[in-house]
Amino acid sequence: MGFPIRYLARPPNPWHLVGRGELSVSDTQVLLSGHKRLFLGGRQQLSVPREQLINVAAEGKLVRCELTASASPQTLKFLAHSAQDAQAIVALLPQTVTAQFRLQQSERQAYQDSLRTRRALVTPTLIALNVLVFIAMVATGMSPLAPGSGELLRWGSNFGPFTLDGQWWRLFTSMFLHFGLAHLAFNMLGLWSLGKLTERLFGSAAFLFIYLFAGLCGSLGSLLWHPLINSAGASGAIFGVLGALLAFMINPRTRIPAHIAAAQRNSALIFIAYNLFNGFAHAGIDNAAHIGGLLAGIGMGWFLALPLERQESPQAAAPRRLALALLIGIPLLAGVWGWLAYAPRLNGAERGFRRQFLAVMRGVTTLELDWQYLVQQAHDRKMGDAELAGSFAEQQTRWKDLAGQTSLITLPAGSKLEPLRQSLNSWLSDQSEAMGELAAGLRASDKSRVELAVMDVKKNQEKELQIAAMSRELN
Repeated sequence: MGFPIRYLARPPNPWHLVGRGELSVSDTQVLLSGHKRLFLGGRQQLSVPREQLINVAAEGKLVRCELTASASPQTLKFLAHSAQDAQAIVALLPQTVTAQFRLQQSERQAYQDSLRTRRALVTPTLIALNVLVFIAMVATGMSPLAPGSGELLRWGSNFGPFTLDGQWWRLFTSMFLHFGLAHLAFNMLGLWSLGKLTERLFGSAAFLFIYLFAGLCGSLGSLLWHPLINSAGASGAIFGVLGALLAFMINPRTRIPAHIAAAQRNSALIFIAYNLFNGFAHAGIDNAAHIGGLLAGIGMGWFLALPLERQESPQAAAPRRLALALLIGIPLLAGVWGWLAYAPRLNGAERGFRRQFLAVMRGVTTLELDWQYLVQQAHDRKMGDAELAGSFAEQQTRWKDLAGQTSLITLPAGSKLEPLRQSLNSWLSDQSEAMGELAAGLRASDKSRVELAVMDVKKNQEKELQIAAMSRELN
């Protein structure tokens, strides 16, 4: 009798997969055959004597069993076409089970039954909220594939000069913003796969607290690591969910069966290691938010974890512990925020310069948004040379005012911030002169002068990156 199968894991290597194939059962053997997946090509088959199969079980479409041909049993897994086919296959295969397997099956069934009684409502709500925010941003004209930093800033992304200058709400709003459709899709898939299980384990109220707390810690971690980087995304909160799941599985208080906890723990550790390595290996990934969210999720997850087999609902069992977590978590967040915004590692004049630096960079961001707008207007021929010249002259004045603000600041002799102050003032002055040259070239209809001025602006943008790097080193 034959059954179609979709995947096959072939011992002794559980990662050796073949594509669609067929399982045939006879009185003496079980034959699995199919085409190898990916670039391996050809057909392969595995013939197993019936008497070597033990511990056969089905979970939905997944059929798993053990082969006793070697010294240590090898696990064989495959997906049947349907759950009904999976049950039919199990009925045709040997019914021999070991005592340990029977115990594990009982534990696994109790674990699944416990999860089925708990609903996950917060996870789809959070996904819907993230998607709705993204749709609203696109509806206002934002590019769905590659939105600009300025557009994210207007919606509330996390940027040190803004966030640390009083706009603390950006710590929260940045958790629901994404740098394009791919960024959103990847994060929402991660939230869907991790969130449902984690929410059922902790309960909806505790899960929501963990998600928001981890997301805020991720935002604070991003500010601490690189305050001049414009950051956004739900990944800090999602790493917090992952951290909470890991904490639940390793916390002895939860009394999760060891074989279930080990499988979940290993999957979580692999996911964490891969994504953190990927974040360090590729520019543009905010690993500071990932690490901040992960540590927060592990901490709060450990604290909020309760025994899985408790009779009452998670919401009824955890109010006292959740209230205590709020009393601990909120002051902790406020304390870190206060330390970053109002009590930095610098003192006296150096502290004043740091705050002035952030304020200046906030003004720079506004000027750069205006610059992008004027360039677009010029490209679309919506403004004439005279009007553009007037706008760039105004830009010159505003850049000069920012340079004046930094030139008035004095630092103690030998301050490590003095090179940053000098570089900042020089850059602002150079940018002011470039804007003046651009305005003068437009008034004189001197194309070469305009082109030179534009080149100076681009060179000054490279200086801005150097100043940002210098600031991160001294922060």
